[in-house]
Amino acid sequence: MGAAKTNFLNMGFLDFFRKKDDQTIFRRKVRSGFKRSVKEAKKHLTGNSMIDGMLIKQAIANYRIAILNAPTLQMIGLFAKDWMPETIIDEETQRVLKKYFGYSEFESN
Repeated sequence: MGAAKTNFLNMGFLDFFRKKDDQTIFRRKVRSGFKRSVKEAKKHLTGNSMIDGMLIKQAIANYRIAILNAPTLQMIGLFAKDWMPETIIDEETQRVLKKYFGYSEFESN
């Protein structure tokens, strides 16, 4: 799952300067990154529901950490008007956990 950080850095950073709705663009990019991470984790499922659940949760956590630690996130935050990238990441983390597990155990700090 180490590719999550690379994917985030190559996800069209210049789109933020070209299009009007930056928040929607960012949300779509984050959402697609979570989908890619889960899809990659599903390739390694074992058939044991407990282990498989842990693999998917770990994929979600790894992608979340990669996004939050990406240097470009701070730059995006400088140009964001009326929204915070971290808030969108929190919302999308909750959305993906609810989608795959039926509830969100994530709580933002």
